[in-house]
Amino acid sequence: MRRTRGLRTSLCLLLAVATAGFTAPPQAEPEAQRHSLQLDPAVLVSVAQVWAVIGSDDNPVWPGWNAAETPVLVYFPGEQELLFNHPDPPEGFVPPGDLVPLARAPLERAWVRNGVTHFPSDGQNTRTEINGVSTLVLADTLSNRRSWIRGLLGAPGTPAERGERLTLARLSGDPYSQMAMVAHEAFHVFQHARAPHKAVPETALLTYPTLSVDNNVGVALEGQALARALNAGSPAEAVRAAREAIALRHWRRRQLTPDQIAYEDGTEFTEGLAKFAEYRLTSALEGRTPIPEMRWVRGFQGFDGMAAVRAALIQDLLDTTDGTRVVNNDAHGAAPVRFRLYSSGMAMAATLDRLEAPGWRDRILQDGTTLTGLLAEHLGVFDEAGVLAPVLATEEAARQRARAEQLAETGEQANAALLASIFTAAPDGPSWRLVLDYSALGPEVEPGFGYTPFGTTAIAPDRIIYRQVLISGELAGAGRFRQQRATPLLHDRTARTVTFRIEGAAPTLTGPMATPRALDGLALPGVDFAFRYGRVETEGGVVTVRLLKAPGGSGGAGTGP
Repeated sequence: MRRTRGLRTSLCLLLAVATAGFTAPPQAEPEAQRHSLQLDPAVLVSVAQVWAVIGSDDNPVWPGWNAAETPVLVYFPGEQELLFNHPDPPEGFVPPGDLVPLARAPLERAWVRNGVTHFPSDGQNTRTEINGVSTLVLADTLSNRRSWIRGLLGAPGTPAERGERLTLARLSGDPYSQMAMVAHEAFHVFQHARAPHKAVPETALLTYPTLSVDNNVGVALEGQALARALNAGSPAEAVRAAREAIALRHWRRRQLTPDQIAYEDGTEFTEGLAKFAEYRLTSALEGRTPIPEMRWVRGFQGFDGMAAVRAALIQDLLDTTDGTRVVNNDAHGAAPVRFRLYSSGMAMAATLDRLEAPGWRDRILQDGTTLTGLLAEHLGVFDEAGVLAPVLATEEAARQRARAEQLAETGEQANAALLASIFTAAPDGPSWRLVLDYSALGPEVEPGFGYTPFGTTAIAPDRIIYRQVLISGELAGAGRFRQQRATPLLHDRTARTVTFRIEGAAPTLTGPMATPRALDGLALPGVDFAFRYGRVETEGGVVTVRLLKAPGGSGGAGTGP
């Protein structure tokens, strides 16, 4: 990524200001004494504030969920991480002495590890297993900001225009969003414990019709109907709006495959319900007296205006379903599809809540149930065609169709340009193309990739581009690779090749590379590369590694798409 001097200076100043003034207090452990607190105390305060709501048997966000025993990890990659509430901390964690400035649940039992972190990359707010225990993970404020700034550097516009977005609010973060994130990720720990088999594979997203006009029109109108259900002034009005949403959903899903429908339902369960936990948190916090430490959190203004936070979540529903909000600087790939399911799942759950559907919280945790099915069941049989026809005849439907048609046109152009960037060197510096050809390994061998579902684009059902993060891949029994710099990577399942560009001049290879040989000692610049056997061809800035079955062995079994 190209970085401007002004943005680089801003980031350095941001890091310097955020860590200035912290001195190492007296510590009980020698390992902890050599380090000051490198993490933002505001994150810890937010955890404690949310735990005051969800860390008891009478949790108003989701009755039956008590987060009191949930472990929490807060980290800045490669620098420091704090582990709280964990029954068996891994090796390397030591008591922090006086390092942690807050003794509230769940922060009373704490351990620190310096220099090595569970996650090496920024912005990992998630659930993970630590020593076999399901754990809530939160990235430090500056880790999240650094991830955002990296995205900003690649956003459209001039450096000056992007620099104008470096406002105080953007750089410091929003305390209400931080508390929402705590609740969201903590709910994932609860979900995983109660319904571990309901997660859906992200592979279905790889072939989702992201540019389908009818589907995108239906999603936008469906989002508007769900927003009306949540804002309705009466139960009858909410029912009418909910019926519109269900009729629109059934109509647009006629063109989706069963796997694509299952992906929508599964992501609405995992991410949509976690987003619903955020929505419910706004009501649980309304009018509550905050813990005293919240007064030191930048931007916090109390809990008397939570209706505005709730309204913002509903606005997010509208903006993500109609494409107004662009995710990861990508209006045409899979990121907007996945992200809008957070909000639509939230709205489906909140509508079930609004309509007082009996037992829906217990039933949604059972295998085979979906938010779509529960809402349709609660609404009962109705004339869907009669509800649908007038909605599709409105001026708003025509406006959304024109918008979706334009998105499809610009999306085809953007995808063609993205594909071309892999095969053609950019004018701003030398680069070369690496091609991994695994066609000789046999039809049973397919690479498995490490990637983010927010960074995939389907050029065709058998041609998928991965980007946004460092992509890794493995061919079981044949070898593996990992990018050293995040550049778009094309997987062509028909040609059975993996292709991406690497910055710098093409390597000069010596020796009998064109004949089959062991590849154990082969090193290529810009990529971590470890394959067993094959031959290497170079021509015109293209290095092709043709992977072969090793003599007396096989290429192994596949691990994924």
